[in-house]
Amino acid sequence: MAHGVLFLSYIVVAILVAQLNKWSFKTLLIVLAMSVVPFGTFWMEEKYLNDDQVKA
Repeated sequence: MAHGVLFLSYIVVAILVAQLNKWSFKTLLIVLAMSVVPFGTFWMEEKYLNDDQVKA
C-alpha cells in the first residue's frame, strides 16, 4: 500500500511541478512515463531535465 501511495504522490507532485515550471505536455509525459521504467527517473533527470530546461 505504501508503494501505491508514494507512486500517486509522485504523479501529483510531477503535475504540480510541471505547472509551476511551465513544462510542455511532452515533458510531463516523459516524466510520468519514466516513473514506471526501472531506474527511468535517473535517466530522465540526467539526460532530459538538464539545467537548460528546468528553471528552479
